[in-house]
Amino acid sequence: MFGGKKSGDGSSRFGALRSGSSVLAPRLEFSARGRETTVDLRRFSSPVENQQTLPACNACAVVSALEFLMIKSGKPHVDLSVLYVYWYARKLAGNEKKKMGLLCHHATAAVMAYGVCEDKAWPYKLDKWDDEPPAQAMRSSQRFDAVQYARLSSSDEAKVSLSEGVPVLFGLDIPGAYYDAAATTGLLPDVGAYDHLPMDGHTVLVVGFDDASRTWLAQNSWGEKWGERGFCRIPYELAAKYTWNDELWAIGALEKMDHARLVGPSVAQAVQDTQQNAVAQVNEAMKKLGEEIREELEKRVGDAKLSVRERLQAQERELEAKRKKD
Repeated sequence: MFGGKKSGDGSSRFGALRSGSSVLAPRLEFSARGRETTVDLRRFSSPVENQQTLPACNACAVVSALEFLMIKSGKPHVDLSVLYVYWYARKLAGNEKKKMGLLCHHATAAVMAYGVCEDKAWPYKLDKWDDEPPAQAMRSSQRFDAVQYARLSSSDEAKVSLSEGVPVLFGLDIPGAYYDAAATTGLLPDVGAYDHLPMDGHTVLVVGFDDASRTWLAQNSWGEKWGERGFCRIPYELAAKYTWNDELWAIGALEKMDHARLVGPSVAQAVQDTQQNAVAQVNEAMKKLGEEIREELEKRVGDAKLSVRERLQAQERELEAKRKKD
């Protein structure tokens, strides 16, 4: 159920929507598939964001990626405004006044189209979620013309990207209970532990992996008191089950990568397409989410009926056995 559970006011600790159809976007094509067996890029990570009750995980992940890239390039850390990105990503689809999750490429497109101001110009205040950033924030926004985003085709490509120092946005539909179990340890349980529970759409910034432990290393957006100082490790098998390959996005100076090139539409063309079709894309994503919710409810009702029938049959067998014994 890509999108996450929400309360009546639309608040959520998750907040990712899955694209309902193919989206015009560049892809990263690799000329060589050599990679490391373990990567840990946390030394370039900025302080972990805390989205609190806003469904702004995509905006947090994209801002974390931009801050990562600035630090990696040798620049001092600058705290960028998550709320600015969250507002302009919703503006693309005319949803500024709706407290709702985002499509991942809407957050990246918003950055390319509107830039990002510093957090001090538009700080993360929950009661300002539907306010338009002030003109001063727009005037002071920083452009990231040297940064590109592109889809990856597989988790193997994500490992190649990470091996070259490029972080990857992962769109996941993991049941929220897996994250709850990792709140103190930072390690999500193996697949199967909570598969019977509702799924929650969430985006994290993956900054490493380890083939020995078979886990991804991800920067979450729930503050540094959660998990492993804000990071977590996601088992390969769990990610494989709950990650959509169309929601794997490399973000960085992709044009300068040694063994990869951008293919398909340019970033500028992708941003223009998003600006023109964002409304339809969100509507399709919400329709898809509704269909998945209905399917999940129907499955749960079916499972409940089956459970009741099985209990009745068991009771009948017990009564029959008792009658024979008597």
